[in-house]
Amino acid sequence: SDVCSSDLVGGHENTVVLSCDSGIVSGHANYVYGDCSIIGGGESNVSCGKYSFIGSGFSNQTDGCNSAIAGGANNYTKGECTFVGGGLCNATTSDFSTIIGGCSNNSIGNYSFIGNGCLNQTCEPYNTIVNGLTNCICCGSPHSFIGSGIGNKVNCNSCHSSVVSGCLNNNCCTFSFIGGGTTNVNKAPYSSIVGGSGNLIKNAGSLSCFNFVGGGCGNSTTLCFSSVVGGGDNSASGCHNFIGGGCLNGTNGYASGTVSGYYNQAGNDFAFVGSGSCNYVNGCFSSVTNGCKNFISQNNYCLDR
Repeated sequence: SDVCSSDLVGGHENTVVLSCDSGIVSGHANYVYGDCSIIGGGESNVSCGKYSFIGSGFSNQTDGCNSAIAGGANNYTKGECTFVGGGLCNATTSDFSTIIGGCSNNSIGNYSFIGNGCLNQTCEPYNTIVNGLTNCICCGSPHSFIGSGIGNKVNCNSCHSSVVSGCLNNNCCTFSFIGGGTTNVNKAPYSSIVGGSGNLIKNAGSLSCFNFVGGGCGNSTTLCFSSVVGGGDNSASGCHNFIGGGCLNGTNGYASGTVSGYYNQAGNDFAFVGSGSCNYVNGCFSSVTNGCKNFISQNNYCLDR
């Protein structure tokens, strides 16, 4: 017949309850309830799942099978094959999830990972947060990533999206990317903001996709395949638009562009302003290379778009 045995090697007030092939090596007031489980030491640790391990620490608890907590305090695992390395008040509640350390991190989705930091949360499968403070990958956004930073978010229903770092950046659509910076918002699919502050990729429906903002402050894109490289308060409102830099420049036609300058506007299809200030091109296939307060009105070649 099978022999069921458990061992208490040292410590005091440790308890193995109705468990086979389990043991407590040392510590105080530790409890083992699952078969083939071990607590190495510490105080008030509880192992409830089969094939589980708690190394040390205080008031750690494993409720899932094949799970481990190396140390720390008030850490908790519930799913199967989960791991918490250490830290304080970290919790994994889904299968195959990992938290290395930190404080008050919460991994809810299967196959998710949190490296360190504080108050970070993953809510869907295959999510990763490496570090930082109060970063969150919300429900409906599997396969998403936050590298570090403070208060960065991958919003609901934004799968396959990433925020590398920065502060208070928000990714709101699928397959979108924010590299860093602060208070940048990406609302269009397949679009990227590299850095800067207060930059916005808008979502005007199905035509808003594949847009790019490099950096700067307060820059925005609205429709598809448009880019703003840098500068401040520049706005690319049409499709296939380009703004290189400068300040308060705008494009509002199809395939129109402004390279730089101040308050230049390429306001119709295939319109172009190179640089300067307060130049306005409202004619199709028209351009102002440089200068100040130049104006081209609408011509007969404008497309009916």
